[in-house]
Amino acid sequence: MRTCLAACACVTMLALSGCASSGMIEARETDSAHRVTPVTMRWASRGDAVDGSMWATLADGEQFRGKFVQVTRTRLVSGWPWWNDWPAPEAVTVYSGNVAATLFGDRGEVMRCRFELASPSDGLSAGGLGHCQVRGGPRVDAVL
Repeated sequence: MRTCLAACACVTMLALSGCASSGMIEARETDSAHRVTPVTMRWASRGDAVDGSMWATLADGEQFRGKFVQVTRTRLVSGWPWWNDWPAPEAVTVYSGNVAATLFGDRGEVMRCRFELASPSDGLSAGGLGHCQVRGGPRVDAVL
């Protein structure tokens, strides 16, 4: 009985959360002296492959947090106009695979990130490549 209640609770939580997903980003920063150090980065999304939150901690300890968004557009797909039994037009989301993020640091710095996704309709969880830049600071290269 307890197992059944726990399973039901888990299913309910997943349904309410919209199938949330999250992951780590393998990242490293390169400073002006070409020293490379690891950066801790992670992301979380409600599962729609379009937007979510991102966090990063640089080697000097500055912590960043902000939002990411995948550029999308909506296209109207319609059937053949001369066939009466063809389905009505519907809107289809077209995923670009280009993700932009702006993260704000706890010391006042701003980090801008750009990623290119391996499988745009699957979001960040499918992987990709990108980089971030802190204004006047290090460049961060990242692998999703």
